[in-house]
Amino acid sequence: YYRNNNTIIMVMMARSFAASHHRWIWWVMATAVILSLCNIVFFFSMMQQQQKQHHNNSAQAQEPIIDTSQLPCTGGLYSKHELKNIFNEIVKKEVQWNNWNMGCNDLQFLTSYFRSILYRRGWSEKRRRKVIIDVGANEGDDTISILKSFQPILQMCERFSSPIQLISVEPSPKVFCEMTDIVSARMVDEDRRNNIMLNIALSDKTGHLIFADPGNEGGKLIGNNYTTLPKITPVELESFTHCKYREDEFRNMSVDYRRETKVPTYTLDLLVSSLEEPSLDGIHQNEEIFVVKIDTEGHDYSVLLGANNLLQKKRITFIVFEVFSNSRVKLISKHMSQFDYQCFLLTKDTLVPVHEPDWWYAHMDNFTRRWWGNGLCGIKGSKDMQMLWRMYHSDNMKLLSSYEIL
Repeated sequence: YYRNNNTIIMVMMARSFAASHHRWIWWVMATAVILSLCNIVFFFSMMQQQQKQHHNNSAQAQEPIIDTSQLPCTGGLYSKHELKNIFNEIVKKEVQWNNWNMGCNDLQFLTSYFRSILYRRGWSEKRRRKVIIDVGANEGDDTISILKSFQPILQMCERFSSPIQLISVEPSPKVFCEMTDIVSARMVDEDRRNNIMLNIALSDKTGHLIFADPGNEGGKLIGNNYTTLPKITPVELESFTHCKYREDEFRNMSVDYRRETKVPTYTLDLLVSSLEEPSLDGIHQNEEIFVVKIDTEGHDYSVLLGANNLLQKKRITFIVFEVFSNSRVKLISKHMSQFDYQCFLLTKDTLVPVHEPDWWYAHMDNFTRRWWGNGLCGIKGSKDMQMLWRMYHSDNMKLLSSYEIL
């Protein structure tokens, strides 16, 4: 439009100069000037409208579009019945024979959430140390992941950091030697000072139990020769922290599924009370145990039975455990509910509640085996559990706001 209008004006002015002798010259020139002024005014008017439209579009792009029907105040939450149907479909999809998809949703997957919770707490709690216990530490992958993920904030923001004390428990003597070797090679001295590695087993009873020790992650307790053990002494603790083989021995040991060894076995309650003794100074009196991760090849339920005192006192904030059969999920969730903990199956984008009677699913009574996954338990209604729920479901407004229904 602008180009055509200018062309008309230029033609008119050219003609007027060419015919300057004509008596209408002044009329033509006056008309050209008026049209030019109108063109300029119209041009700036259009520019202002475009700028205003661009500003409105930018503002809309920056502000998230929220469906108000999904907000709690509008009554847009899922009903309990809708939630049950959603979780039921997830369970039927994931809990299938020979499905290993959920196995990687473990402690390493959760560390970013846990660290965020501690930092959110850190603004009010200052520098209170947190304890993390890794039961079934294997070759130390989780140990390294935890130590790196929970490295303290330094310099001027240090007061908002939450230092940790990591207790790594691995019963296999060979695997324990591999763990100490790997952690020593990959972590600096300062980080290793925050880690106590123990070559012991944990169960619901104590004794020097027979441990099937092939020399890989498949080891498990098989004996029942229980005896009452006292608290760990400083001399025993020192012996539990050292590899029992020479380096050339454990490096050259082959996997042997017939190998068995006796392993000192404690309950989690006894281990913590021992480490609280001033002579050991591994854990402070009544110090919070922020996370207990359990991966003991089917022995997880027995480990939890040995932690009743800690659970009764709500000293453990979160528990992450491995599951491979529906029956284990049911046993663990039932046991934890009596201490007012609620348990969930960990899928890649949903925490599926699993506790009777309200949040149990007919499919789980099929007792499917040979599927691999992980579960999580937290103190019911706690701020930490609510924060984790909302972080985990931050991309689903209705699910994010549905924790109270559980």
